[in-house]
Amino acid sequence: MSRLLAAQPDPAAVEAALSGDVVSWALLLELQFVSGTIRLSNTTVPVVDGAGTTWSGLGDLVGMSDIEGGPGNLAPLREYYLGIPYELLGADSVPAQASARIPGLIGDAADYRGRPANLSAQLFDADAYDARGRASAVGMPIALDAGLMTNVGWSFAPGDGGVVLTLRCLLYTSPSPRDS
Repeated sequence: MSRLLAAQPDPAAVEAALSGDVVSWALLLELQFVSGTIRLSNTTVPVVDGAGTTWSGLGDLVGMSDIEGGPGNLAPLREYYLGIPYELLGADSVPAQASARIPGLIGDAADYRGRPANLSAQLFDADAYDARGRASAVGMPIALDAGLMTNVGWSFAPGDGGVVLTLRCLLYTSPSPRDS
């Protein structure tokens, strides 16, 4: 049995979910700020993982880069993106007015710098749904990578898109802090 399956409470259910015709899954990003933990997913609605934790669904407003680095790099970099439409910045927001709100969106570096950022994947049963019509989680979230938040940048999205915040994280190479 693989280490992935051995770590699951019901390995057979996870194996079945992975071998089906349709594999349903979501990415889960946990950002552990000093002021509190934020849990985001790439789904359009909130999801509940196999441990019972609820993750906010932000859909296409969130994204991430590929892992950068190579054999000579000690800590690869991952960037997470959060799009903020102008409508959420205020009714009369345009780039000039939106830029005045950027310091508040970026926050205090002491709240995030050097703090954990963990990326996981959650499998779902494509044929079973909870009372709210959401796919039911299968097994526990699967850790993909772990890192430390370093800094936040921002840019204007093309056209009338809004503002894009970019959170940079240095990934642990090995061992993961969750394994210690």
